[in-house]
Amino acid sequence: MTEPEQSEPREDSGGMRPAEGLALRERLRELGYLQDPLARFLSQGAQGPQSLTRSYVEVGAKVGVVLGLLFFALLAAGFAAAGRFVLLDTRDLMLFHAYLLLLALPLGVLIGLLLAAFFALYARFSRRALTKVALAARKCAVIVALGTLGYLLLAWLRLRENLIGAGWFTDLAAAAVCAGSAWLVGRATFAAALYLGARRRRRDPLEIEPPKRGLYSLLALLVLLAFGFAALLLAGRPQDRLPREAFQVERDARAVLLLGIDGLELDAVQALVREGSLPHFRALLEEGALCRLADEEPKHPLRWWTGLSTGFAADRHGIAGPTHERPRGLAGSIFVPDGAIGFAEVLDHVMPLLELSSAAPFSAGLLLEKSALEIASDASVGAATVNWWMTHPVNAALPAQQLSELAIWQSWSREGAPAANAATPSELGALLARVGERPALSEQLSASERAIRSARALDRSAAAVGTALLEAPSPPRFAQIGFFGANALHDALRGEHLSLVAERERVAALIAHVAELDALLGRLRAALLRAHPEAVLCLVASPPTQRTPDGPRIGLGGWCVFAGAGLAEAARRPRELARFDLVPTLLRLLGCPVSAEMPGQSIAERLFGVPERERISSFGPPALRPLPTVEEDRDALELMRALGYL
Repeated sequence: MTEPEQSEPREDSGGMRPAEGLALRERLRELGYLQDPLARFLSQGAQGPQSLTRSYVEVGAKVGVVLGLLFFALLAAGFAAAGRFVLLDTRDLMLFHAYLLLLALPLGVLIGLLLAAFFALYARFSRRALTKVALAARKCAVIVALGTLGYLLLAWLRLRENLIGAGWFTDLAAAAVCAGSAWLVGRATFAAALYLGARRRRRDPLEIEPPKRGLYSLLALLVLLAFGFAALLLAGRPQDRLPREAFQVERDARAVLLLGIDGLELDAVQALVREGSLPHFRALLEEGALCRLADEEPKHPLRWWTGLSTGFAADRHGIAGPTHERPRGLAGSIFVPDGAIGFAEVLDHVMPLLELSSAAPFSAGLLLEKSALEIASDASVGAATVNWWMTHPVNAALPAQQLSELAIWQSWSREGAPAANAATPSELGALLARVGERPALSEQLSASERAIRSARALDRSAAAVGTALLEAPSPPRFAQIGFFGANALHDALRGEHLSLVAERERVAALIAHVAELDALLGRLRAALLRAHPEAVLCLVASPPTQRTPDGPRIGLGGWCVFAGAGLAEAARRPRELARFDLVPTLLRLLGCPVSAEMPGQSIAERLFGVPERERISSFGPPALRPLPTVEEDRDALELMRALGYL
């Protein structure tokens, strides 16, 4: 061993003299390795006398801060592009970004410390000169950069499926963001690995011609990232809604009654009709036009029915299922598609695990599109809704009469509480108190029996209120009434032990409930014809909810029936109808135009001879709705559990 090598300090010594650390840093800078600001920031630890272990931890933490800030920027841009910030004011946005920063920084520091530990082990078991250390550091940087680039590209491909209006410009911007982010990660990895490797192997490096690096490359990267983020936010976000276009309602328009029944199978109804039961269903099927709804991928019932009410898919109306994760302290909510890798996991799994969010039910306050009820009400068409999905809290700005399913549930679930509450206008609350039914739910009843009685009482109360509205001096021209009992009955009886006797009792209970629905249908149709002799009745039914590992899902087999005066004879033949065609058809029957934004097509001309009308550009964004209170959220969750939606 030569004399200079004998005087060299031991590699395993607990400290390093400041002059040696500073000289190493200056030597690397002379060779062109630590010239840019990022590398100098990572090598600041060379100025103090500290152990190698502390140096690894310090540099690893600094790498983690860089990665954490990058993760934060990507998460913020990704959340803005993947979903829509719904009813988030400035305070909400600041708080949500604070949550993201709180999540991103620890994650980045953890990754940085893991990389530092890898470099420490690598340096301990290798005896290499600086040129070889630089080569190894560059290999590590390439591997890390390629891994980062692959993940970001995969995340973008999954994210792009849920964006509206994403084209080549958005793809180009996303590619620039992915490439720039991967380059930055690789650059930080190379600087950290080189410096830590050089500190472990303190020998005079061989003179090599370093690549040109400097401040200009960092400025170019920042400009590239700024351009990419701005383009991603502007071009990748769902397009801004056009303002409402004025239109006139046709004077000779029809009145419409829309009935929605959850969990009613067409085959079961037709079988009972053939046996001589269900006279009102029989008349409806014989006189009306039967349409089978086109088969779709199974969805959650609330998502299915909301799409039917608005005429849009979930990426437009915003209701993905029964509940969502709401970050604590936020008044609004955030919708992020499940396919957004890295974003949905943060919102749906990481934040609940850290108790930074809690489950909250979806509500009408989070609808991103107008429903048929709101469109009709905006057009000064008298409208009413009773016991319908996604109608709580009610929108006080609409003149429509609104009695949500939550209001009926609250009217009997709270002892001594009046029927009128935050989800119900006082006059409808008084009407519900007069004609509604309050079920007897004793503690001795099983959970399934309580659910069945509650759901059937909801149906009877909804029918009673709907009948009273149609028999009022000024009946609405458009009314929609929902029935949940059939699906709740299926769900409650599904878990029972299906012996032969139990199966017979289950079938008997279903038959009795369908017979009860038949009687309610007869009452409502008679009241409709007395109020509006030329009215159209539209009944829509979905199949029973299925239990899957991902939660309740509606299967295939939805159907609807149109009936009323003037129905074309050729229209009586069964046909297939897309679910999104229902709202355009109802709007044309009500004398309103159809929006160019709606994907569905009206079949009112084929059914009742109502001619097509030139589409307007937009019905405009929905009116601001109130957000539910904590108590209403709790009641809504209880109601969905009773109905089998959770």
